[in-house]
Amino acid sequence: MAIPALFAAMGFLQARAHTCVAFVASNVKVMGDTGASGVPVTDPAERAAFRKKARGIYLRALGATAVVVGLFLLLP
Repeated sequence: MAIPALFAAMGFLQARAHTCVAFVASNVKVMGDTGASGVPVTDPAERAAFRKKARGIYLRALGATAVVVGLFLLLP
C-alpha cells in the first residue's frame, strides 16, 4: 500500500510544484516543452534552491504516504 501511495504523492507534488526531482538530481533545468533538451544548472545558488524544493517534495510525499497508510491500517 505504501509504494503506490508514495508514487502517487510524488507525481502529484511534482506536478503542483512544476519541479521534476529526477531533473534536479541531474542538475538540469527544463523549461517549457518536455521534448526540449535541458539546460545544465551551473549557478550554485540556483542549484541549492532546486535541491531545497526537491527535498520538500520528498518530505511532503513521505508525510502523505504515512497518512494514507495510517488511514488504511485503521480500516476494519
